[in-house]
Amino acid sequence: GQCPALSRKIIIQDLGLSEIEDLLETLFETHAALGSTLGLADIILGKTGGNSFWVIEFIQLLTKKKGLLEYNAVSNMWEWDEEEIMLQTQSTNNIASVMKELLHQSNVACRLLPVAACLGSTISATTLFRVYKSLETAGFATKAMNGSSNSDSPPFVPPQNVDAMEEQLEQCTEEGFLERIRPEIYCFIHDQVQEGALDLLGKSKVAELEFQIGQAVLSSCETKDELNDLIFPVLDMLNPKATKLKQSDPQRLQIAKLNQSAAAQAMKSSSFETASWYYRRATSLLPPDRWTKHYSLSLNMFTAAALAAAGNGDEDAILEYSDPVQKYGRDIYDKLPVYHMLMDWFLMQEDAQKSVDIGLTILSHLDVRVPKNEVFLTGSLVSGLLKSKSLVTKNIDLDVADMPVAKDKKTKAIMRTLDKMSTSAYFVNEKLLALSIFTAARTIFKTGFTENSCTILAGYGFAMTIKLGDYQLGEKCAYRAIEMSHHGQSQNFTSRVAFITYGMNLPWMTPLHTTTPRLLDGVQQGIQSGDFESAIFCANFYVWSMFDCGFNLGRIESQCAAFTRLGEDFGIKFAIVLRGFWQTMLILMGEDETENPCSLTGSQLQLHEIEAMYHETPDISPFRKFQMFLALYFSEHKFGADMALDVAEFVLGETEGNVGTTTLRFANALSCYHMARESQGGRKRKYLSFAKKSHKHIKDWVEKGNPNCRHYAALLNAEASIVKGDHPMKIVRYFDEALAFAKKDSFLRDEALISERYALFWKREGGREQFESKAMTALTLYQNWGAHAIVSRLSDRWKLDLGPLLDELPSRQDIMLSGADEDSSMSSVTDVSLF
Repeated sequence: GQCPALSRKIIIQDLGLSEIEDLLETLFETHAALGSTLGLADIILGKTGGNSFWVIEFIQLLTKKKGLLEYNAVSNMWEWDEEEIMLQTQSTNNIASVMKELLHQSNVACRLLPVAACLGSTISATTLFRVYKSLETAGFATKAMNGSSNSDSPPFVPPQNVDAMEEQLEQCTEEGFLERIRPEIYCFIHDQVQEGALDLLGKSKVAELEFQIGQAVLSSCETKDELNDLIFPVLDMLNPKATKLKQSDPQRLQIAKLNQSAAAQAMKSSSFETASWYYRRATSLLPPDRWTKHYSLSLNMFTAAALAAAGNGDEDAILEYSDPVQKYGRDIYDKLPVYHMLMDWFLMQEDAQKSVDIGLTILSHLDVRVPKNEVFLTGSLVSGLLKSKSLVTKNIDLDVADMPVAKDKKTKAIMRTLDKMSTSAYFVNEKLLALSIFTAARTIFKTGFTENSCTILAGYGFAMTIKLGDYQLGEKCAYRAIEMSHHGQSQNFTSRVAFITYGMNLPWMTPLHTTTPRLLDGVQQGIQSGDFESAIFCANFYVWSMFDCGFNLGRIESQCAAFTRLGEDFGIKFAIVLRGFWQTMLILMGEDETENPCSLTGSQLQLHEIEAMYHETPDISPFRKFQMFLALYFSEHKFGADMALDVAEFVLGETEGNVGTTTLRFANALSCYHMARESQGGRKRKYLSFAKKSHKHIKDWVEKGNPNCRHYAALLNAEASIVKGDHPMKIVRYFDEALAFAKKDSFLRDEALISERYALFWKREGGREQFESKAMTALTLYQNWGAHAIVSRLSDRWKLDLGPLLDELPSRQDIMLSGADEDSSMSSVTDVSLF
């Protein structure tokens, strides 16, 4: 990952009385009577509060006033009059007044810096000269600039060119008000200096002159870059009076456009709140007949304002700005950006049906007919599947560089809408989801490549793999989508492509150890492109993949913590799932001790609060998955098997195809096989029926080439044989096969579980040596995995059976010191470095 930028912060504490006294003695060296600085230090502390910057400034102020603090060349001593200091600085009771006093000591500073302060914290000599000349021409220069109260200060001579202005700014630098940061560019040495300069104008003068100064700045800017650098301070001066101008005044429209430019700058840096503020001022300055006489300006301004409001999460503002666009927009293409934003917005608000309805409205305007009747929809779906599969199969091997690029706006609009439709329909209408994907996939190869083609093709590959079982075509589509996502204008879609391909499709044909690091790439791509939702989906699949691969739990837990905080900072609701995963890791690690680990409750999550919020809806399904996994690893098989019978089909229906689905099927099957052996009658038949069904799913996946669940199928073969009462040697062969697959494919977590189940088998069979060997192997592997809570439970359960052998088990501290907590199987994968 990219190395985050390093930052350093230097914090200087306020000075105390003794420290100010030490400072004075250092400044005066030996030229002051020993101990005589205490009274002066006390005055300085009272006037400055000990602020180190203002201590220096106040001392400087004293040296500029006669008779307060002076060096006596005759006595070779510094001398001061404490009573006179108190008398002459009695109005100087805070930092602002100190600054005003200092500025008043300089003719140049008190004449130039008030105007400079209006331009912002950074000052260009060229810009300040032009502004000064504009004010001078308009007769405002003398009003803005007061004289100094210090007769010893060099007189102010109005600058006649930029060089003269720079000389005067250099003088201000020497006096300690400014700092030169590059040729012709200066900045205020402290924000309080800038505020003090503004105070010199006085509130009445600021109100009177700020509009004129703003106009002077505008007229002084000779390039667009100059205006962009000054646009925010200029608008601070122009906006207060702008709304009071007559509707017929052309300056209103000019200032409206300036606010629009400022908002656009804020949008580029994702400062949505700032952008919304300027868009509100921009739209308020438009005339009543805006949509007839200024249509393009109004359309662009209201559309951008709606998008900024969406980024800011302000639903009222979204409707305020999007409604006029929908009402006055002249055609569907003018309305399209707002419609697409609304689709995204309602989906984020968990109103997927409203998002779908907007998508259907767009498609109808683009002459794409989607049947509303269920029968016709099914017919269109079958037809779309056949046509799209034929076309995709024929063209999927084409080189991306040889594919035609769609240039007409209608095709681009259709593809973008279908792409968004497929996302929304995923939650409310499976048939509409499939039809959207099939239609869009056909369009890619009929009319050409668009920026949405990669995500459409990724979704099409997912549909082929999961819904139709065509793993080969699904895999081809996935890799072609990845290739497209790095091609041309589609690069902003790489994060979304990553979670669809590497999280939902390729794990069915590709080893998890290969797909896992690519999901982390997807997280980073999403953050860099601003697609935070896709970044969090990639993060979810990344930690699931780490878990399935058997990464060290401490490492997974740290990633869960980072991703959870990241998602919550971005306002992504799905981040609550990552928090559930985080809690699961803490329970397995023994960091959150609990008598009932399946309760999924601890320092990071209270499951009862989630249940009260979601009940048994799709939103609760990830948390049920966590409970089933905890039931499997803590040997709470009755809890896991009963939950499988109650909700697993519902949960699996929501997660079919995702990373973790194979593990969930396996967990359900194993718990149900275990309980079938422990139960009788009707309950046994239910457990066995469910176990066989899930077992068959896994065997089918293995037969089709899934490389990530061969060890699951072998272990379930052993568990099924135990229930059937097969010969022990047959069962042993299945266990050995499961272990061989787990070791070969580097699934540490599952190797531990297989060893545990193998140990239990030998314990029942009376094979003491075999039991002890497999039990100690299981405990060591669990310890290395970081599952210290499981180790503790199994050690208590097997204490009488293993006896002194348990003393040979490495302690948690020994493993941490030896570095065994590090993952050896995935050393090439780098954890996220962005947080």
